[in-house]
Amino acid sequence: MGLGREAGETKYYPPNFDPALLPKPLSKKGPQQVRMMMPVGVQCLNCGEWIPENKKFASIKEKVEGETYLGLTIFRLIIKCPRCSNEIALKTDLEHYDYNVEYGASKNYQHYKAVEKEAAQEAAKKAETAGDTLAAHNRKVVDATREMSQLEQLEELQHRAAQSSKLTEEQLLRSIAEKHTGTAAKKQEDDELDRKEAEALFSSVQQRSLDNASAVTVSTIGSSSSIGHKRRASDSEPVAEDVGPDVLVVKKAKKEKKKKKKDSDFGLDY
Repeated sequence: MGLGREAGETKYYPPNFDPALLPKPLSKKGPQQVRMMMPVGVQCLNCGEWIPENKKFASIKEKVEGETYLGLTIFRLIIKCPRCSNEIALKTDLEHYDYNVEYGASKNYQHYKAVEKEAAQEAAKKAETAGDTLAAHNRKVVDATREMSQLEQLEELQHRAAQSSKLTEEQLLRSIAEKHTGTAAKKQEDDELDRKEAEALFSSVQQRSLDNASAVTVSTIGSSSSIGHKRRASDSEPVAEDVGPDVLVVKKAKKEKKKKKKDSDFGLDY
């Protein structure tokens, strides 16, 4: 038997006990201090500190006097900036399931405003194209064509899936082998075509080089024949006679004799 049970059994309740006559505990009607996490990200207007979402704060919770939404109470949450101790107040927004910054900071992002902006842009676009019947018709045709192509692709995929599911293992291996065989045969045909094209190209280049060589030979023969004609025409000119070594020695001795005679005339003796 525990002490807690003994403590509970020692209490005495008289026969005339009335729980309604017990004094009620004092209720806190004023502001309450609660521990909270930031529901939204804000930036302090005093120091520029960024306060992220889900950061813990000790806040003061109080009712907003004179403001309700469909009979529901709107609350105000007051916190202090962790950098400059600036007071920041948040207020519940029951209409948009959100929180609004009342003062002291600016909200980073407001989802309902982005949704409203997107809806306004869509409405403006529809209003612009509402009067243009041709544009609306073209848009419907494009959408229908896209849907039909998507349905065709889906049907094709379903058909392929059904065929593959019905195939046995042997049939699947046979289809893969046939595919590889067809690929190899196609590759061999392509190689054969490339070889034939290369041979034709080389033969044409060789024939062209032979033609050029024959043309050069013909031009060389023509030039040599023209040179021969010129030589025949100049046969009337005097041709130097063949001179032997003895004649050259005699001529050299005569030149030296003439030179000595000339030097002796001027008084030069060697």
